[in-house]
Amino acid sequence: MKWSEHARDEVLRALARVLPDQRLRPCSFCGATEWLLSDAFVGISASSEFFGYPVEEAKSSYASLDMIFPFVAMSCMRCGNTHFLNLRLLGLDHLVRGPDEIVPPTPRLMPK
Repeated sequence: MKWSEHARDEVLRALARVLPDQRLRPCSFCGATEWLLSDAFVGISASSEFFGYPVEEAKSSYASLDMIFPFVAMSCMRCGNTHFLNLRLLGLDHLVRGPDEIVPPTPRLMPK
């Protein structure tokens, strides 16, 4: 799906649901309170297998890029400190996938 004002509004509503007092906190680096929400989706690729050594013929590695995590970026206007907000965990998977492709997230917590 393409970024739109509708998508931006949905992201802002989702953030308002999870933010304490419905307010953004000051930047952890510089203390500023002005944030910029990117006008685009950010896809970060992930792999369930990663050997990490290059394959000469393919000019690549043996990593399988089998997952793309959908995010939006929010950056501090003073220092550039950037937070990536996972759309799936915010319940906004439908913004980047068609209705037939939506799979509910299955969070896996790290052992303590």
